[in-house]
Amino acid sequence: MALVHQDDAARIFRLEGPSGVRLEPMGAVTLAVSLLLISLKGRAGWRAMGWYYAGLLLYIVLTFEPMQVLGARFVAVPGANGQFVHAPLLPQIGLMLYSHLFEVAAGKLHYFVVPYVLGLLRHHPAEERTHG
Repeated sequence: MALVHQDDAARIFRLEGPSGVRLEPMGAVTLAVSLLLISLKGRAGWRAMGWYYAGLLLYIVLTFEPMQVLGARFVAVPGANGQFVHAPLLPQIGLMLYSHLFEVAAGKLHYFVVPYVLGLLRHHPAEERTHG
């Protein structure tokens, strides 16, 4: 009976690129399908999805950045003694920007796109509203 180490099992479900950067093919597929579906709705769909994405980014910044600034959440690298230490500022900024834009926000686009394409969400522009 062969036991699979946790790291080996993790590699089955995700790819690791150079320097240990994770490459998640399912996230890329989900993003591609979301973009394809929203293109079926034309310009109005892209605009609505853009507002949703902007709202996601605002939520992510308000949620995660205070923890980053206060030191509760940080990017670490292995130190000389094998313990993890804070990474330099620029790599932290770059990795967090990648995480915010692609892993978190883009990974949640299908939460909006699928109901929108199915007609379960309706957008009512201000000029079409009647005030009475």
